[in-house]
Formats: sequence, C-alpha cells, structure tokens
Amino acid sequence: MSSSVLVPVAGFVVLLVLLLLLVTSRYKVAGPNQAFIVTGRKGKAVLNPETGALTTDLSGQKVILGGGTFVIPFVQKLATMDL
Repeated sequence: MSSSVLVPVAGFVVLLVLLLLLVTSRYKVAGPNQAFIVTGRKGKAVLNPETGALTTDLSGQKVILGGGTFVIPFVQKLATMDL
C-alpha cells in the first residue's frame, strides 16, 4: 500500500474508533436498585383523546428503572437515585 492511501484509511479508522467510544460512554444502564432521572430535553408529542389535539409534553423528564438510555451531551443531565 502506498502512503497516500494509508493516511486517509488510518484517519478514518481513528475517527470511527473515537465515535464508537463517544457513543458507548454516553449509554448508561441503571442497576437493579437504581433509577435514572434524565432531564433537559423537551417531552414527546401527546395526543389528547378528547379533542384530538397534538401537544408537546413540556416536562422534559424521563425516569428509567432497570434499563438503559442514551444521554445526549450538553443537552441532557443524568441523576441517579438509589431505590
């Protein structure tokens, strides 16, 4: 392989490894005796069954019990609560 091909391939591999490390470091799994509270992002769309109006839940909170979640850096904050 020539050096002109080796440098971009090596750069792509390093970029791919760094991206994989970023994703895996932001995925958090709650233990069996923990609850994760994720805050900082607008809620999901909610359909009112009476009027049929679509609104956004503005609570911005999500509670995870015994599962995993991806926490978006600089947008969401993760708090841990022991059960």
